[in-house]
Amino acid sequence: MVTVTAAEQPILPWLEPHWHRLSSYLQQQRVPQALLFHGPQGVGKRTIAKQFATSLLCVNRQPDYSSCGQCRSCRLLQAGTHPDFLRICPEEPGKPITINQIREIIAGMNLAPQYETYRVIFIESAEQMNNPAANAFLKYLEEPTQRSIIFLITEHLTKLPATIVSRCQKMFVNTPDKQISLAWLTRQNPAYAPEFLLALVNGAPLQAVKTADESLILRRKTCFQNWLAVAQNKRHPIEIAQEWLELPEQPLIFWLTSWLIDSIRCRFNLSNQRFYNLDFLPALQELSQGLDLKGTFTLYDLLLSAREQHSSQINKQLMWEEILVQWYQINRS
Repeated sequence: MVTVTAAEQPILPWLEPHWHRLSSYLQQQRVPQALLFHGPQGVGKRTIAKQFATSLLCVNRQPDYSSCGQCRSCRLLQAGTHPDFLRICPEEPGKPITINQIREIIAGMNLAPQYETYRVIFIESAEQMNNPAANAFLKYLEEPTQRSIIFLITEHLTKLPATIVSRCQKMFVNTPDKQISLAWLTRQNPAYAPEFLLALVNGAPLQAVKTADESLILRRKTCFQNWLAVAQNKRHPIEIAQEWLELPEQPLIFWLTSWLIDSIRCRFNLSNQRFYNLDFLPALQELSQGLDLKGTFTLYDLLLSAREQHSSQINKQLMWEEILVQWYQINRS
């Protein structure tokens, strides 16, 4: 089970068009059997999905089809104990969603919902279903039970089987307009400048709020210092790779990619382009002059591959070692 905050909270401004589409399903009484929410990290896929799930389960919806936040169903959701809200996700980071998890949920769906509204099945990181799990899930999609609505959440749409994607109504939640994000982020009173935070996370406002955590900002600075030290032959790549095993992979991969992109822009004097790391720009400009460009683009491809594989069970030590050794080598030209 997972706690779902009542939808009485305001819809995030960039998600309002998505809410209008979702609420129209309730208005027309034509709710799709399966909804697939996809898009980048930190833009609100889970937020809008959970708000719609709350509305589906509410027994006293408001005129705009949002949940009341007060009925027994809403209170159970807030407590994380609603019997008709089921959640599947990988049991551990990097592990797949297994066929046993899918079978357990399907067995429960053969029973009627305990309340008179719907049953909602929430599948997070849906792309991590292994082949047996995906096949079992596909069979259920072909013959779904009544009053059961499935939500799939993913940041990697292409990793889902096309047969599953084709049976879902898709909702793409993209990075919002920068001005909308800046206005919203400013109202959150972050500890750092909103424009600086947005640049660090490629414009994803919810991720920017998390990044405003001072410890994460300091961790980023330390990682950049280590990145420079490897380039300057002051630290060994294998030593840094060992230290990075303790860090969250997703932000670290983005940081490395953004430092490399900014270095390339500096090398080609692309001053008209938006830089991710304005605070590190002097150091990146100096670094860029000595980079081996062919090796730099090879490293960029390596980082893209790491981004795709970071949630799998690859050897993380070897991944960081390969990245850092390549970074060391392109600074030796």
